[in-house]
Amino acid sequence: MSIEIRHVITGDCDCGTPKFSWEHSEDHEHYWECDYGRIPSFDIKNPAPLIISSRDWVHRVFAMGECRIGDRLDVITVVPVPDERGEINENSGVRMFQRTDYGGRSWTWELEPAHWADPATRHNSAHMLIYLGRWPD
Repeated sequence: MSIEIRHVITGDCDCGTPKFSWEHSEDHEHYWECDYGRIPSFDIKNPAPLIISSRDWVHRVFAMGECRIGDRLDVITVVPVPDERGEINENSGVRMFQRTDYGGRSWTWELEPAHWADPATRHNSAHMLIYLGRWPD
């Protein structure tokens, strides 16, 4: 199952096609949302419960073991899900987590496959595969 990410415009917009950005003006606003709620722009100093991560980036960080950008450290962890007998085998599913450490604080999101509601309108991001990250319950 894949989570649908929708582009929302409130107010009167004459910007044209949706972009992968969070735009706000006095008369309208662009933002992304899914069934879990609104996905704010990413702010490393104040991360939100929902984020969007590129699948290419997630897979690259997982393969490298970690990704350090300045004072920020990102780690992707993949955990097998035991079957009904509590065993892990070649048919076991997985859960993926993105952890970000910054400024002595740490945040973790569980990653789920996601897709754009209308990829034809995404310009450069039309073919970008994504994950939705949300704080685990």
